[in-house]
Amino acid sequence: MYIQRISNGKYVPMYHCGNYPKVPVGTLCQSAHRIKADHVMEIVSKTIKEVLQYASLDKERFAEEIQSHIEDRQTETLRNRRNVWRYAKSVSGEYIPPTMAEKEPTPEELEEMRKERIGVP
Repeated sequence: MYIQRISNGKYVPMYHCGNYPKVPVGTLCQSAHRIKADHVMEIVSKTIKEVLQYASLDKERFAEEIQSHIEDRQTETLRNRRNVWRYAKSVSGEYIPPTMAEKEPTPEELEEMRKERIGVP
């Protein structure tokens, strides 16, 4: 979601969908749906109040759930990084930048190398 300030004589901040303007426009979301910023703030404040209520009922269980969620996210992040590392490691052996690649010898260089092998001065 992105905040957008609409001003047609009034200052009305609104959030609009972040997927709508992706190129080509309208492929991820068919409309640029909007919601008033005041409504978003109401939803966020209600959600925070509910979480605080839930946390105050059983603090230890809430802490365990949060810790479990954090560990799951860290495990997933670590797994993704390992996969990226393995992929990069497997691909790195295949690509040689043009500046580091060995150049093909010219016909004159080939002839000179052939003479050196034979021992011709």
